[in-house]
Amino acid sequence: MSSLYPTSMYSFRRAKEERESRRKAMTERAKRGLLTEDEKLILAQEEAARAQQGRKRDKECVVM
Repeated sequence: MSSLYPTSMYSFRRAKEERESRRKAMTERAKRGLLTEDEKLILAQEEAARAQQGRKRDKECVVM
């Protein structure tokens, strides 16, 4: 059986898109003041992880 996308690449991308969608939804709910304390903690952790990933990408970038 052949798939259109390699399973691992497709799964990775889909998981990333789902995390980003969840983060955006939580950010919108936070703007409206609808998050519980637990959700605020989860959002803060996701934002920190996202910021950390951004820094890793910047360090790996080489401009010639």
